[in-house]
Amino acid sequence: EPLGAFVYVPIEEARDLLGYGHRSSAFYVRADATYYQEVREALYRIPGVLTLLDLSQIKKEINFYIGLMYIMIAVMLAFGMIMAFTLVFNTSTINILEREQEVATMLTLGVPQWKASLSLTLENVIMGLLGLLPGYIAARILMIQAMKLYETDLFSFNPIVSPWTYLIVATLVIAVMVLSELPSLRYINRLNLAQSTKSRSL
Repeated sequence: EPLGAFVYVPIEEARDLLGYGHRSSAFYVRADATYYQEVREALYRIPGVLTLLDLSQIKKEINFYIGLMYIMIAVMLAFGMIMAFTLVFNTSTINILEREQEVATMLTLGVPQWKASLSLTLENVIMGLLGLLPGYIAARILMIQAMKLYETDLFSFNPIVSPWTYLIVATLVIAVMVLSELPSLRYINRLNLAQSTKSRSL
């Protein structure tokens, strides 16, 4: 039941009040932008004109709110990237530090540093790629549920994700993982092999 000061009348009386079939209740007017204010004032001086809807102003408001939405999305993406970098950095650092003796032994046996670094990088990248599919599924479920919060009986949203989005996300995830490994790989390259292998034997 609608709330507020509503008046209910028979449909015949409503049609008579609105002039249904005899007069128009709305007009669409196109005017030159240079005469916008003059046309607006002239329309308001016409008897019976109650309100004017300027489509250009409505478009500006829509673009303004869309811009705000893009800013919010950009901020959330920035925080997400920072959190992802932090988590991956901590995970990769702990993983490499725990395998310090193993890497030192490999280097002592003559394995080139670039091969040892590449093996660690590939291991972390593969782990990240394996986590993409569950992440995509969870993100899509969350997106659908978030869109349902804004649905009404007047309109609804259909979630559509471009294939390029999945590719961009995968590329960013791999880039974040590789960048977060750089400090740990530099630490591996500066290992004191004698001390690291000695601590392993102890």
